[in-house]
Amino acid sequence: MQINIWPSVRGQVDNLLNRDYFPTCIMLSVGRLLREARLKQGITLIDVEHHTRIRGKYLVALESDDFSSLPGRAYIAGFIRNYSEFLKLDSEHVLAVFRREFSDHKRPTVLPKGLAQPVNRSPFTLTPRIAAFFATGLLLFVFFAYLFFEYRYVAIAPVLSLTTPSEGQKIQSSSVLVQGKSDPDAEVTINDQTVSLQVDGTFSVEVSLKPGLNKIIVSAKNKFGKKADITRMIEGMGP
Repeated sequence: MQINIWPSVRGQVDNLLNRDYFPTCIMLSVGRLLREARLKQGITLIDVEHHTRIRGKYLVALESDDFSSLPGRAYIAGFIRNYSEFLKLDSEHVLAVFRREFSDHKRPTVLPKGLAQPVNRSPFTLTPRIAAFFATGLLLFVFFAYLFFEYRYVAIAPVLSLTTPSEGQKIQSSSVLVQGKSDPDAEVTINDQTVSLQVDGTFSVEVSLKPGLNKIIVSAKNKFGKKADITRMIEGMGP
């Protein structure tokens, strides 16, 4: 008696080649499992990120099987477990697929920049070399500032200004109030008479007038002999 097994074998081959059956025979990757389950349920990546608290860029990397863009293996496993449970998949099965795919050469050697560096860490680090550089710069600044101010006193006459009286002013009095300002350490004279300065360099002196034109000469001289003069012609009208 002969047994014809060809129809049975042929039926199995037809099943393997059947378009609906064939994909189920292929072992899907972690990314494809997650992505197809998400799309089948009509869920967006934004929804997944909101519910799982997994950042969008990591979800994209998971669905693309791009493990090199993810942190260490423990992080990846946690992401897969949370994502699978949210999609109501068997998380242990998906993790098994992940362990099959994952190998040491796929694992990133360093954490992504956002995880490797503290969020609030300042990009500036003070090193002894930088500290020495700034200290030297500060000393040079102070030195040149000192030279500038010394040169100012040596080469430039002291500041001198008069508030009162004005040129040609007519005074109905026997005296006039002379007010002005100069450098605090300057020597100020009015008609060759030394006057006292306030701490801020201001001065205020009553000067006698005679009837007719009066010349008032105000002078300021620094310690290096540089001098500034202001002359006012005042007409005394008498009391």
